[in-house]
Amino acid sequence: MKNALLLLLFIFAHKLYSQSLIAEWAIGLNNTSNVICTAIDVDNDGNTYVTGSLTSEVDFDPGSAEVLLSPDNSQDFFVAKYSAQGALVWAKMFGGDGSDYPRDIVVDGLGRAHITGFYSPPCDFNPDSPTVVSPAARGGSDVFILSLDTDGNFLRVLGGGGNEFDEG
Repeated sequence: MKNALLLLLFIFAHKLYSQSLIAEWAIGLNNTSNVICTAIDVDNDGNTYVTGSLTSEVDFDPGSAEVLLSPDNSQDFFVAKYSAQGALVWAKMFGGDGSDYPRDIVVDGLGRAHITGFYSPPCDFNPDSPTVVSPAARGGSDVFILSLDTDGNFLRVLGGGGNEFDEG
């Protein structure tokens, strides 16, 4: 049983025929750290995509199973997909040696998630690969755009920035 309920996500669905937001479901995540949800989007099938950052292990499955994600270092970021009924579909962790932070997420018409934010190089944007996939470092922190397919698999990452600290 999940003991700690420190983060409660309220997922809202906007009805096209109405100007009001209606809560469809809500979940709590079991964690002992600072979890920050920075962005939420919903695809055409009603699946909800969430991105944010965390500083220690978190269980992303609202059900009886455990899907634990842990940051490699100080602050990493996650992307999670929940079904229209609120069940976890998948959750992924991205990060590296420094602080990595997502700012926004947009899901396109094909269900691909596009996440933007900033990272401290190196940051592994494809944790399923045996090698680190990270854009070339340009400065203290750089901006990124990460694209994932509907199953959470890595598609591509673009990075950029100047010699100083950049945020996207």
